Order: sequence, then structure tokens, then C-alpha cells
Amino acid sequence: MKRFEVFGLHFGLKSLLATIMFLQFTLVFSIYCHISILRQVLGFIYLTLAPGIVITKLLKLEKFNIAEVFSLCIGLSQTFLMFTGLLLNELLPLIRFTNPLSTDVLITTFSLIITLLCALLYFKSNDVKSTSAHLVLLDKLVLIVLICLPILSVFGTLLMNANTDNSLLLLFFMLVPLVISTVLILCKKFTFDIFPLALLIIYAAILFVTWLTTNYIYGYDSHSEFYSFRITEKASLWNPTESSLEIEKGNAMLSVTILPAIYAKVMGIDAAWVFKVVYPLLAAFVPFILYQFFLLHTKREAAFLGVFLFITHSLEGLGSIKEWIATIFYVLLLFIIFSDKIPSSKRKMLFILFAGGLVVSHYSKSYIFMFILIFIWVISFAMKKNLRVTLDMVLLFLSMAFVWYIFMIHGATFEALLSTANNIYKSLTTEFFNPESRGPTIMTAIGLISPPTYLHIISRVFFYLTVLLILTGFISITIKFWKERSNLEYFILACVNMGLLAMTIILPNLAESYRMVRFYRTALIVLAPLCFLGSEEIVANLHKLRFTPFQRKFSALFLTLVVLVPFFLFQTGFVYEVAKVECWFIPLSRYRMSSADVSWAILYGTETYGAKWLSEYTNMGSAIYSDQVARDHVLTSYGLIDYGRFHMLANTTSNLETGSFIYLRRLNTHYRIMIGGNIPQWNLTDLQPLLDIQNVVYSNEDCSIYANHN
Repeated sequence: MKRFEVFGLHFGLKSLLATIMFLQFTLVFSIYCHISILRQVLGFIYLTLAPGIVITKLLKLEKFNIAEVFSLCIGLSQTFLMFTGLLLNELLPLIRFTNPLSTDVLITTFSLIITLLCALLYFKSNDVKSTSAHLVLLDKLVLIVLICLPILSVFGTLLMNANTDNSLLLLFFMLVPLVISTVLILCKKFTFDIFPLALLIIYAAILFVTWLTTNYIYGYDSHSEFYSFRITEKASLWNPTESSLEIEKGNAMLSVTILPAIYAKVMGIDAAWVFKVVYPLLAAFVPFILYQFFLLHTKREAAFLGVFLFITHSLEGLGSIKEWIATIFYVLLLFIIFSDKIPSSKRKMLFILFAGGLVVSHYSKSYIFMFILIFIWVISFAMKKNLRVTLDMVLLFLSMAFVWYIFMIHGATFEALLSTANNIYKSLTTEFFNPESRGPTIMTAIGLISPPTYLHIISRVFFYLTVLLILTGFISITIKFWKERSNLEYFILACVNMGLLAMTIILPNLAESYRMVRFYRTALIVLAPLCFLGSEEIVANLHKLRFTPFQRKFSALFLTLVVLVPFFLFQTGFVYEVAKVECWFIPLSRYRMSSADVSWAILYGTETYGAKWLSEYTNMGSAIYSDQVARDHVLTSYGLIDYGRFHMLANTTSNLETGSFIYLRRLNTHYRIMIGGNIPQWNLTDLQPLLDIQNVVYSNEDCSIYANHN
């Protein structure tokens, strides 16, 4: 039996199972003895790793190295948690058990299942004696430096929150490319592959900067997702039809309902910290897994730099919260499909598990993966090539998506897809030649929107350089394919993703409907390594410079870093902050940004107090008036107020429903700025005559609530 190895330490199977059992016992002890910190740490480790380790061992994937096994463990654990939680949620109410997702039920169920699986492994497998190996001094030094990065990012963020002092954050963002370059240069001197661990730690540190920048939920979509999570957590029951149509699509996803509820219940932490700490830690595994996928098609350096480029485009996360979990499954699906180490029977089993995880995690990501699968199969069928993407896989994924989106959640997401497709079809005749129909992101990328300063022009140039390197790499693999007919599968996969990006530019409203940033980030999951391959191709064609193979490789690395490092510093806002010019990265520069620009992402405690008061002391049927940001943010996430009660204020609002309430947040009361309505932004003064005849029923330093009793 193969041993389980972690950074030079080898564990026999029975030792590993004993460790899992001890971890489980200690966790249960900490839960019922109310031992804080220990419960949170052990709870996260247990939920994130234990189920996946046991399932991976049962599958006997002997050819995988530890990093690949670890990648599978993450995905298998999340799949186990979501579908076990779903089974409990659906079956226990049948025997009149009203809270199937309570802490007692969850920990009892998980403990029994893990114990039974460990017992099965123990009696069916042979063990080997464990041995150990030692890390060399360089390994230890680099590990210490890497561990210091998240510590620096957390303390830097806390300092910024307390004193608006971003000096530590500037130091952190300066150190990241330095560490990336150092690790890249010294990679052959380490006793293990440092790249995936470095990427995991660096990305976790970057996400902490964003998600710890406030004590409350950060971002835009995260508020409706937090609503779905809180409703599930409070009831200890998931009801996919309980929410209004506005947020029904998010409430239908287990990644923001059952999964976070399980983490919150078992770890015993406040719901907000699941999104602010647990989910960033889970998302940090995406670069780790992505590196393993890149290694299937390219060399280590290209894989490492490709993931670094991906991270640079994902500084504030991987899109919406549910998309973070979905991306784990998306990358794992690509990995298991194209890996040579998995027998066909086990590949199909893993495909079913990860495809199911993707379908119940994020509908848009599922649609993208579904179309990619179909295109790859159609191309391979037309070329009469037997590729790993089979018709069985396509039909299996289509069936799972159809069953979940149509029957389980009553077609909410499928209706959204049909509506989007209909809008795109109609706009082909009316807006095809209108560049504005592609959205501001594409207009900015192609130069139709002018940058505010010369530094932003330079930033755009570096973005163009990354695109140029990727295109050069794509041309390189295309020429190589036509000459040698090699690496067919990656070539087709790259072509499909290039086509996906082309569609967002060609088809009006597609990029706006599903967000160009999401499409580009998804395409980078396949195309990012081409950046280094493009550098290699450029260096190889410098005929006047007679490079040795080592010099050619070093020059390609240098060229790639010369492009990626400045691009990273621009993307993080480091350059803009040092130069004190306009910057859009809120965690670093919010102290000098306008209140309107910050309000969409930052909440204040006083606003949440008002939202909770409104939820607790008003009738469930009373109408609530607010601006768009308050409705979509604090009133949804912390007030837990259903969308059906909301009415958006406009500068022309003159009449209110009897018994209704007006909610004003900090942006409204302090800066007199209102967002949404009949115009994007207007002044609260326009509404003053209406406010003067209302009764103030709640007020604190930032938030005011008016009641209409007429």
C-alpha cells in the first residue's frame, strides 16, 4: 500500500486513519465542551480534508502524487458535505424531523459515516511502516517567508481598518512578486515542489486583504447569497422555494445554502465569518488545483506563471461566492478528464461526483462547462478522433443539469438562460454594430473608453502585453499541432476557450449578461500557461541572439516576469496608491475614494443595526422604501427582508403605501447621495418634502428609519 506523504513526512494508511479518528474525537469533544478556537480550527480541517482523504483512499488512485491527491480531497470533501447535507435535508423531514441541518445531526452523521469508511479501509488494506524525511534549510526558510505573508496581509488590513494606514499592505503587495520571482529562480533547490503550496498561501493572503477590509459582508452578489445562507442556517433546513424570484437562483445553489450552513454549525462561528474566512481559504485551493491541471499540458515554470496570471485577475475573489466553490469543481473536472493516471471506470465515478458538485454550485459556470464539453465532443467527432470527452460524459452532464435546474429547483436558472438567449437573439438585428451592447469592460479593453491618467494607460499596455503573449503562445501551439499533430486535446480545449472569448465580443449582450470578467477568468483556467509559451516563442525567434537552452529558458522567464510583475502591481492598485492617482481597489485606497464608490462594497455596523431593527419591529407585510444599494445590500443580508417587500425610492417618489417604512443608510444621511430609481444617482434633498411629513421611528449616527402612518 502506498504511503501518504506530506512535505517529506510519510504516513502509513493505518496511522493516517488513526489520525483522522483522533481528529474527529477531539472535534466532538471541543464542540460539546465549548472549547473555542480549537473547535474552529479542527472543524475546518475535519470538514475540508477528512471525507476527501477517506474517499480517495477507497478509490485507490495509486499513481497520483500527494499534491494531486490533496487536490482531489478538497473537491471530494465539498461534494460529500453538500450531498450528505442534501440527503439529510430531504429525508429527515419525512420522519417529522424539522431541523435536519442542526449541529447534533450533522456531527453525528459525519462521525458515523467517516468511522464506517475508516473501518472499511482498515480491514481491507495492508499497511506499511511509516518513515520520515527532513526538510533542508532552504525549504524551512521559504516556508517561514510564505507563512509570514498571510500574517502580514491580515495585520496590514487591520491597521488599514483602524488607522487608514496602508503601509503594511503596500509592503505586502511589493513582497508578493518578489517571493514569486525568488521561488521561481530557486525552484530546483527545494526537496519538494514548492510551487502549489506557494500559490495557495499567496492567494489566501491576497483574499484576506479584501474580505477582512470590513467586519461585515463585502462585495455585491455576496449579500443575496448571504441571505440564502442565513435563512438556511437559522432554520437548520434548506427550502429552495422559500425566497422571492429575485434571489431564487442563488438560493437554489447548495454552495451558498447547505455548504456554508454545515461549516457554520460544526465550527460554531458567526455566519459572516464563514464568508470572510472559511470561503477565502477554500478559494485559495483553486490555484493549487489549477497548477496540477496545467502540469498535464506544460512544464512547471509555465504552470506556475500561468496560475500567477490567473491570481492577478482574481484579486477580490473568483466572482460571486457560489462561483468560488464552483471553480474548484470546474478545474477538477478538467483535471480528471485529461489526466492519464485515472482508469476509465474511476474517471467516470469522479466525473459524476465533480459534475454534480458543479451543477449544484453555480448555474452560469455549469452552462459554460456544458457548452465547452459539447464543443469539444463535436470537434472530436468531426475529426474522427477518440478523445477523453465522450458522448457519455456530455449526456451525463446534460442530464444532471436538466434534473437539478428543471425539477429540483423548478426551472429558475433555466428560465434565466432562455431569457438571456432570447435577448441576445433579438439584439443581433438591432445592436450588432453597437459597441456599447458589449458592455463597459469590453469597451475599455478595446480602447473605446479613455483611461483617466497616464498610469492607467500604462496599466492597459501591460494588459495588452499579457494578451499578446497568450495569443503568441496560442499561435505557437497551433503551428506545432499542424506540423506534429501533437497535444491534440489541449489544442482543442484552447481553441474552444478562444472561441468562447470571441463570442463575448461578437455577440451583443452576452458579456453583459454573464459578465466579461467571468468569461475571461474562466478562459484563463485553460489559456493562462500560453503566456509563458508565448515568451518562449518570442525568445526562440530572436535569431541574432545565439542562446543556449538554459539562456533561452531564463530569457523567457525574465520576459514573462517583466510583463506579469508590473501588471500585478497595477492590478492591486500598488502603483496608483504610491502615485496617489485614481484607484479602484477598495481595500488599499478606500480612505481617498468617494463615498459613492465605496458604498457598494462596504457596510457599517450602524447600518446593520438599523436593518435588524426594521426586520424585528415591523410587520412582515409592510412595504419598505430604500435606494438600490440599501435594498441589495444591508437590508437583504442583515435585515433578512424578502425582496417582495421592497420599493425603490426615486427623486420623483411622492406617495407611500400606508404603514410603510423608509430606510436610509450612511451614504444617504451623511452625503445625501441616493443610488438607483429613475436615474443612477440623485440627491436626497429631492425627497426632503416627503421625509418632512413622515415620523422618525429609529435613528443612530448613520441610519434613519421613517414610518408612514397615513
